[in-house]
Amino acid sequence: MKRYTFMLLAGVLALGLVLTACKPAPTPAPTEAPEVPVHVLLITGTGGLGDQGFNDAGYAGAQRAGEDLGIVLDVVEPMEMAEFEPQYRSAAASGEYGLIVGLGFAHSDPANLISEAYPDQRITLIDSASSQPNVQGVLFREEENAFLAGVLAAYVTQQADLPGVNEDKVIGIVLGIDVPHVRRYAISYEAGARTIDPDVSVLVGVVGDFQDQAKAKELSIAQIDQGADIVYQVAGGAGLGVFNAAEEKGIYAIGEGLNQNPLHPEFIVASTYKRMDNAVYDAIRSVVEGRTFEGGNFDYGFAEGYLVVDMEGSDVPVSDDAKAALEEYEARLASGELVAPFSQEDLDAYLRELGQ
Repeated sequence: MKRYTFMLLAGVLALGLVLTACKPAPTPAPTEAPEVPVHVLLITGTGGLGDQGFNDAGYAGAQRAGEDLGIVLDVVEPMEMAEFEPQYRSAAASGEYGLIVGLGFAHSDPANLISEAYPDQRITLIDSASSQPNVQGVLFREEENAFLAGVLAAYVTQQADLPGVNEDKVIGIVLGIDVPHVRRYAISYEAGARTIDPDVSVLVGVVGDFQDQAKAKELSIAQIDQGADIVYQVAGGAGLGVFNAAEEKGIYAIGEGLNQNPLHPEFIVASTYKRMDNAVYDAIRSVVEGRTFEGGNFDYGFAEGYLVVDMEGSDVPVSDDAKAALEEYEARLASGELVAPFSQEDLDAYLRELGQ
């Protein structure tokens, strides 16, 4: 009996040891799977990065999103507009990108076309209009910036204490290409200048692309030879040639796209630009945060805080009258009291209102 009892107890203990050994270990508390970062594709305008203007401004916003929001950023730099459609098609077909961002007015047709075939692909266009629900068009009233550039140029060309300023009331502007989206700069530039002085003449040159610095320089020199002592560059990377001409001829320039004043502070008086970096960043952030993506067109100007006329970094001593005029007309544009002309018809009507 004792032996049986011992054997039984021993068997029970052995069984307990076996069961203990076979018992599964406690399941650890589940850990959250790491979130997959949003992939973003940035398609620049022709000419690509390094223009120290338009494309670089958009890239700055995407870079900031990479640093702040942890996105994975890819960049494509097309050299010709014909490359846009296949780039959008390839990117959308891959299903890889939570957002495609296109920089420039020429992206509208290819992006909207491809978006019809890929309705789940979200696209943000900077400077291009949307016609599809999955495309967001971010547009800027850049004619407001150009109007103030004209106001400033009209004062500079009459500021006799500036070296290089002559007695002629002539100012210049060099455009990258001649399409309505770009031509409006010249139209509103003239409106701003002639608001200050009806006798100011405006010379307009067109490079034919946004890359040819030599051609931009040649056009600028031709304008300077005709009496222009300040030239506004609206030619992307080609606009750097305007600065070369201004330095060579000892006159003044206005930059565009970014604050270009530090490039040549001794003769770049000011720079106009839009906060497209913020527009790109905000579009990416909306996707990362999972907010509803809003298609359609969004229009921004001084009233919304998306335009800048910047004299920071310039060493050119602009008159107090010029600075006061810039403040006055910016306020009038922001309030809606003044509408900067967009087309030649708008300009003609505006000048008639001025009695010119």
